[in-house]
Amino acid sequence: MVADPPYAIDRDELADVLAALVDHLADDAIVVVELATRGGAPRWPDPLRPGRARRYGDTTLYTAEVGAPE
Repeated sequence: MVADPPYAIDRDELADVLAALVDHLADDAIVVVELATRGGAPRWPDPLRPGRARRYGDTTLYTAEVGAPE
């Protein structure tokens, strides 16, 4: 699953979208979100656990995996 929201998306709105997505993910799902680097990382809802972040100029790809709460 790749989410590529408009860079101007409100971070609260993105958090709502990610929270709604959780119930539709497989147990081994990886979520990738592309955002403008200047805005910082997304807020990942449980049970998504942050993974790697790769920066490409003004863009960063943030990943999270489904996992049990720590």
